[in-house]
Amino acid sequence: AVFRGPDMVIELANEEVLKLWRKDSSVIGKPIIKAIPELEGQPFLELMQGVYKTGIPWEGKKIPAYVEKDGTIKQGYYNLLYKALHDSDGTISGLICMGYDVTDQIRHEQQKDDFIKMASHELKTPVTTVKGYIQLLMAKYAGTNDPVLAGSLAVIESQMSKLAKLMTDLLDVNKLETGIFLLKKEMFLIENLINEVV
Repeated sequence: AVFRGPDMVIELANEEVLKLWRKDSSVIGKPIIKAIPELEGQPFLELMQGVYKTGIPWEGKKIPAYVEKDGTIKQGYYNLLYKALHDSDGTISGLICMGYDVTDQIRHEQQKDDFIKMASHELKTPVTTVKGYIQLLMAKYAGTNDPVLAGSLAVIESQMSKLAKLMTDLLDVNKLETGIFLLKKEMFLIENLINEVV
């Protein structure tokens, strides 16, 4: 879309932007706040005017916005870019706005994150139970002369520990993405880490 003047009068809006705004071409020629009144109280007009005054572009990713759809205000998420338009003498005469609706992408990411959290929590109980029984069997057969049994239990215990760590890592990735990750610092032997990576 293209806006002109300090009132951000809509000069041009392509079909995709009109869809994004949930409006038709009747908004062209109107100041944005009259064309899209639901923007009142949202930060977009202020951001646009900041770009209009300074000429410094503004870009935002996954920005929540409320737009009217079917008579109700609905939340969506958008990637936005505002850039100043200059006249031949270099003065700023308006803005160009590029926007992408990423609402479905955000919702899919949330569903994925919810699934990872649920699956990790649900798997923890059986994994912990199996690990407990393996440790009991290892203690019971600690002095066994059967190398296959001892080796098998050690392998099973090691693989269950890896599975438990994988589940913790999945939850940690989810926490990192949501910004609530707490770092647990502890001393460790660097050679153990090297051997594990090798």
